[in-house]
Amino acid sequence: MKTKNSEARRLVEASVYRDAINRLISNPELGRDEILMDLKSNCHGTTLYIFGAENIALDYWLRNQMMTDRKGDRYVHFSRDRPGYVDGRLMWHLLTESGYFERLSERKVGSVQASYLTEDNLPTYLLHTAIYLGDTKDCKAVFFEQEDYGEPFQFRRGNGSVNERDKQEFFTFGKVTASSSVPLLF
Repeated sequence: MKTKNSEARRLVEASVYRDAINRLISNPELGRDEILMDLKSNCHGTTLYIFGAENIALDYWLRNQMMTDRKGDRYVHFSRDRPGYVDGRLMWHLLTESGYFERLSERKVGSVQASYLTEDNLPTYLLHTAIYLGDTKDCKAVFFEQEDYGEPFQFRRGNGSVNERDKQEFFTFGKVTASSSVPLLF
């Protein structure tokens, strides 16, 4: 369910990530590379863009030799000054194993909400990531997200999950700030 823009705007203006979010809302075409039409961003790439963490994703991918899967799909792609594409497997590794994110016991303003499928109570597939902006008077939570590959950036209220069966966890990004520039580490 989409939320009222005035409520979401108030939360964005209070966010340390306001510049990145405002840039995406003002420039919806940044979700799709108009020159290379097949290079569209996704929710994971958008999340990392908002945190200013694209170089961390690239470095982690290269250091851990996460190349392509058997289908030849790309794990990661970033274009200049726009969100990129990050495979769900890489994003899950970044959230849980890289040391750049910390798992939270409850959601916190500015944290990443990760929705995933489970099998035998273990995570099997990361479906979606979004940024939790805070609560408003008339709803429980407001998230900023890119709903799907190449789709517009948007605000969403409610629990932010893809469906009610998804499991959710929250992570905070703690090694760098949104305004930091992180060099590649190799």
